[in-house]
Amino acid sequence: MKQKRRKNGPGTGFRLTDALLEILSWFPQLFLWPLRLVWMALQFGARSIGRLFDSF
Repeated sequence: MKQKRRKNGPGTGFRLTDALLEILSWFPQLFLWPLRLVWMALQFGARSIGRLFDSF
């Protein structure tokens, strides 16, 4: 079985699966970046609000 697969080559099938795995590995990063930006904005907003309340 392995030899037959090798004869077919590391051709379309393996390359497609590798590309799909790479795309799937990129998706979490694409979703995490906006979440990180929102989290940073929330932390910054909380700090500024805390400073405002401290000033009062």
